[in-house]
Amino acid sequence: MLWTKAPDPEETGTGRFDAMARLSEWKKKKELPNDTRDRRLARRIISHLLIESYETSQSSLRNNDFTAALANYQLVKEIDPKNSNIYYEIARVQALKRQKKAALEALEQAVSLGFKDLERVKAEDAFSTLATEPRFQKLLSTISGQ
Repeated sequence: MLWTKAPDPEETGTGRFDAMARLSEWKKKKELPNDTRDRRLARRIISHLLIESYETSQSSLRNNDFTAALANYQLVKEIDPKNSNIYYEIARVQALKRQKKAALEALEQAVSLGFKDLERVKAEDAFSTLATEPRFQKLLSTISGQ
């Protein structure tokens, strides 16, 4: 809830800042060397957040709520920053929002993390606005060469 909470000018912190602080603490606890209650709880919380955020993104996309979809995918990215598929999904939402530069940056990040599904990229209607962009063409070449 903190992640998607609208900023309140009366509060000193922001929802995202507070959410990031909590997530950071859970990540630290998740990586504890000994199997403790805190470590198990942190793992469950992080897993739940990941699944819930991903599913909420999908639901938001079906309802054409690109802002909510993007916010939830960004939370998934914070939880699992090495997941190339999340960057692909962020690129797709950015493309749907007509934010070409952000879409290309996210897609480049996906490819740099190992995203290889050329057919998926080519079949995605959201990327039709990027088709003539040289950066997009370069990405397609990079993917096909992997």
